[in-house]
Amino acid sequence: MTPPTGYGDSLAIPNQLQQVLQQGIDAAKAGDVEQARFLLLDVVEQDQTNETAWYWLYQVFDRVDDKRVCLENLVIINPQNRWAKQKLLEHLTAYPSTGVPRQQQAKAKRKKSSQKQAEVVQTSRRPVTLKLIIAFWLGISIILLSGGIISAGEWLALALSGRIELTDLTLIQ
Repeated sequence: MTPPTGYGDSLAIPNQLQQVLQQGIDAAKAGDVEQARFLLLDVVEQDQTNETAWYWLYQVFDRVDDKRVCLENLVIINPQNRWAKQKLLEHLTAYPSTGVPRQQQAKAKRKKSSQKQAEVVQTSRRPVTLKLIIAFWLGISIILLSGGIISAGEWLALALSGRIELTDLTLIQ
């Protein structure tokens, strides 16, 4: 896992983030991929344009899609990165089913390269969290709505059977 020139060099990022990055790199070099993933994902969550962190994440990820995302981010961050472009091309050739069709891929590259570096694709951690929050509140809403419908149905059944009068619905004073 020897990185191309420039990877692992000191970057102009906050000292604490640099330390976490270095710990992630050390864990990757030591073969502790789980710890490396954890630390490096923290780095890219804080600084999505950190080319070194994306490179090392590529090294420690196992899944084909994860590796592709890392390579795409490397190319977006630094369009001059020949190594990342070559690896991405090899990756898309080896795993065409995971890639986007070539025309769409070319359009996406042009579109992404014109965007600011701060708009780099985020890790999947935030979207999953957002989806979980939305699902939770949607579930609560459905429960409350169905409870209201059931209560209305019970009231209607009681009213139709004559066990309840409209005068029974006045507020207790």
